[in-house]
Amino acid sequence: SHLDLRVDHTISLGPASVSVYLWVLNLLNTRNVIDVWITTGLADDIGYLSTSGGKDFWAGATPAEKDNFLMRQMDYNNYGIPRQIRLGVKVAF
Repeated sequence: SHLDLRVDHTISLGPASVSVYLWVLNLLNTRNVIDVWITTGLADDIGYLSTSGGKDFWAGATPAEKDNFLMRQMDYNNYGIPRQIRLGVKVAF
């Protein structure tokens, strides 16, 4: 779970009211794991590098290939939302 924060301020301007708000989702930027790889039970490791084939691959891989592998096993669907900051204005008559 994560902590959200919303601050509102409303101003009356004649027949209209203007509400300005700041809304921060996941205020503390908590890394919320919502799914894991079935092979390891971890959100960011599929377990391939623990195998003999994975160790051989890693030993012979170029830095670009290693970066690509690490990026591909990082499934961002395994995590909840990162910190988001929303600033908005609502006008009502």
